[in-house]
Amino acid sequence: MNKKWNRIVAAILLLLSVPFSNYASQTRVLNAGQIDGISSELNHLENEGFEKGLNDWISSDATVTEETVNYVRGSKAAKISMSSQTGMLYQNVNPHGLAEGIELEASCKVKTSLTNIRLCSLVNNVEQQCIDVPSTNYYFNVISTLTGPSSGNIGVKVKADSNATGVVYVDDCFIGFPKSLKGIDAATTADYYRGDKSFQTLDTSVVPENGNLYYTAARFNSALSAKSTSDVSEGSNLYYTSARANSDFDTRLATKSTSNLSEGSNLYYTDVRATNAAVAAISASSPLTYSSGVVGCQTASGSQAGCLSSSSFTTFNAKEPAITAGTNLQYYRGDKTFQTLNTTAVPEGSNLYYTNARVDTEFDTRLATKSTSNLAEGSNLYFTNARVDSEFDVRLATKTTSNLTEGSNLYYTNARGIGSTLTGFSAGAGVVSSSDSILQSIQKIVGNVSALVTGVSSVFGRTGAVVATAGDYTSAQITEVTNLFFTNARAIAATLTSFASTTGTVTSSDSILTALQKIVGNLALKYGSVTYTPSTPTRTLNTNFTPSATLAVQACYSLNLSCTLTIAGTCSGTVELRSDTNATPTTVRGTIGNTLTLGVGVVVSTTTGGPQQICYLVPPGHNVRLVSSGTITPTFVSQSEVSVAFGP
Repeated sequence: MNKKWNRIVAAILLLLSVPFSNYASQTRVLNAGQIDGISSELNHLENEGFEKGLNDWISSDATVTEETVNYVRGSKAAKISMSSQTGMLYQNVNPHGLAEGIELEASCKVKTSLTNIRLCSLVNNVEQQCIDVPSTNYYFNVISTLTGPSSGNIGVKVKADSNATGVVYVDDCFIGFPKSLKGIDAATTADYYRGDKSFQTLDTSVVPENGNLYYTAARFNSALSAKSTSDVSEGSNLYYTSARANSDFDTRLATKSTSNLSEGSNLYYTDVRATNAAVAAISASSPLTYSSGVVGCQTASGSQAGCLSSSSFTTFNAKEPAITAGTNLQYYRGDKTFQTLNTTAVPEGSNLYYTNARVDTEFDTRLATKSTSNLAEGSNLYFTNARVDSEFDVRLATKTTSNLTEGSNLYYTNARGIGSTLTGFSAGAGVVSSSDSILQSIQKIVGNVSALVTGVSSVFGRTGAVVATAGDYTSAQITEVTNLFFTNARAIAATLTSFASTTGTVTSSDSILTALQKIVGNLALKYGSVTYTPSTPTRTLNTNFTPSATLAVQACYSLNLSCTLTIAGTCSGTVELRSDTNATPTTVRGTIGNTLTLGVGVVVSTTTGGPQQICYLVPPGHNVRLVSSGTITPTFVSQSEVSVAFGP
């Protein structure tokens, strides 16, 4: 017997079970029960479980395919795939039997992670009641209601309210008399209506833990194990700090998060874990059955609790009106109203709520049994001799006698050396060697000077007819005449004789002239004409100046670094070229400098090996400052500033 014939038989039996004179008053009652052997869930839809694929169903603005993996009934479901679309899937049917004025149910089991999917009941293709589909990503039975029309069709639709990208699974759709019609007796506001259709006391003992976790000692211990010395104020056991070791130490813990901590035995929260735990917790007891995600119900009898049969129909003649759906965040309270479900509405049971007082008490109790031996070392390190010794060695390597205050052991100074008396002095003679003390050296020098005779007895350590050899003289001993010596200043100031702009790649074998010719030609080729405007300004040290407000300037300064030394001593210093947009530039772009040391001798004025040059290409509008430091005396040899302008 096919499904349509079952429906016809059910309708005939319903009509025969009520006297004709009572028909009008019994209309709603007739649509509310079960007939033994024939389900009261008489479904007006064709192919409600998609076992015939997508026959009888209409879709639009989406790709709808058969789904043979994600289903809850039979072996198939419908899969709606959308890409920035407002897809929909629906079916309209002419109702079987009497439906005018009857409250009917339109429902489907829907699975999706999208948040804008709705299920709507239809009358003559007009939406009646639309219910939001939870974005739980597991099948959820979504129920809407409608009133049977006097003519036309009824239907059910699953749709996206706005453009969506994702997948929606639909299975086990239904249009017919409401599946659950038993009257519900009232209870108290402290009760809830449980799945076995009984009111039970609502507190944390019966509410499974989900997003809002209950307090437990284990969770506290877990939270404590994630802490370190960074979270505990310093007491009598002092932490190792950089300050105590005369060095800063970066606080690392403040830069970390759970992203840097590998998952151990304490697992992180994930939606998948929470979902699996919730599904695993589902069970059913008689008369309900549960298997593979499907909940069933046994038929009620005199000895078996279960779903209503026709013989029990009159007992529930005054059916409870259909319950209007609430939201996912509400529960059906004992006074038959939907209320917001949160911890405020749930009295505390054996699962205690979290409070600061409870945590503080538990923490104080547990902390009293602990010491630093139980607390993992974090960014605040514990004191150890090895750490102090290591830190001391590292710090000592960065220090000199300049950092150590002079005590009874006096430091050497030129003044102390010069002012020392030559105790035991006695003029002698001989060659001064590196192993001589100052006293011995002076005794030999004085004796040697006293033994000098008038005239020259040797030249360059050679006696007799001395002939000059290579190495006897250097350019410092030769007077400059027409053949001029090389200097940076002369090279910079030299004219580019025979200069002609060209193009090409500058190589290591090019002369300065050839390289400049290629550079100028390449720039002209890329930017148009290039105009160089050289100048010889008069800049001073330790003074701010701006080479050009609108043009880039190649600035080069050549300086001699000199100083005067006495018997023994050292002079050193630098000149820095600083340039940036600050009124007083602070960014160092180049540095020149030197250090001179003289042993025992007389007053000497010396220069650090000839002029030194410092150059930098100064951007337009940037300020420059030449900063000198140390005991040297810098003097300008030459100054050159060449501005660069690119033309069309």
